[in-house]
Amino acid sequence: DGGGGAVARARYVRTEAYLRDRRGLPEGSAGAERNVGVRALWWANKLFALSDGCKPYMVDPLSLGTQKKSELGGLLRNPEDGFDAWARPDAEAGRLSQAFLEPGLPFIGGAAVAVRDFDDGFRSPGVAASVPLAKGETCVAWAATRARVAAVIRGADGLTAVVARKGGGDKPEFAVPLLLPADDDARLEVAAIADDGAATVLDVIVAGGPAPADGPEATRCWGELWRVRLEAGGAALGR
Repeated sequence: DGGGGAVARARYVRTEAYLRDRRGLPEGSAGAERNVGVRALWWANKLFALSDGCKPYMVDPLSLGTQKKSELGGLLRNPEDGFDAWARPDAEAGRLSQAFLEPGLPFIGGAAVAVRDFDDGFRSPGVAASVPLAKGETCVAWAATRARVAAVIRGADGLTAVVARKGGGDKPEFAVPLLLPADDDARLEVAAIADDGAATVLDVIVAGGPAPADGPEATRCWGELWRVRLEAGGAALGR
């Protein structure tokens, strides 16, 4: 406000699900307050409300009024196209990274977590890096730097951190066990990532138990913060 203060404003994103749920429901009821938008993204001088598997909604950055669904410059042309709610912007590098699942083939496998980098026009040259998934494995967290992608994989033997170099094909640079204090249903989120020579350093939030149905913890991890230094020889943990 010019005097050293701050002004906060909050509004619901008027998604199709939100408007449908509000019709005829009491103010403040669980159904009336449901909203599919889980994350705001400021990119290319525009504000987007993102939700996994859905087209983003454009939001006016001043009034926070909902404007329209966006095809992201023609990237999402088909009705069923969606965008990752946890796409990670790097304004300094002019890059927006998005992860998606390549499902592989039935009975053969070949599933992988692939990452693409987009410019401010949502143009991408293709897959920048790929982390393969064995049968029964899931990716629970990921992040990218200019040169690498790091993914945390949950499998039968616990957590594994996999680092792949961008432009390095579908073979990871290295994979090491990750001995974080995380239960089988714990949630993880990579809050920050940086390259430090041959190592990749992650700040990982570990939250216990499944996500609640509503509230801040429904979409973001609130828990212990760990610093993880990943190198080919192993993972070093710190607080």
